[in-house]
Amino acid sequence: MIKYIEAKFECTGICKSPFFYYTQPTLLGMPQVSCANRLVEAVGDDIYVMGYVLCCISGTMLLMVLVSMPMCHISKSKLKDEEMEKLDKIM
Repeated sequence: MIKYIEAKFECTGICKSPFFYYTQPTLLGMPQVSCANRLVEAVGDDIYVMGYVLCCISGTMLLMVLVSMPMCHISKSKLKDEEMEKLDKIM
């Protein structure tokens, strides 16, 4: 991953630009730019879409948990009584 990023954006490091590349030969000289700014520029517009998708998925998962809660609170005796009533109605 680092090799790909260094080759594509001609940068290295995240916070500061170090004195050498991690994966590129030293013949290229010192890197001039850190990768943080270049990555933000490359992904900038798409990050909002990913954020909206993440919020929608999180909301759906929370809704699924809340909807499934009543199933956990059905007592076994109540369930058995209801099953017995259904059997009585059939017979």
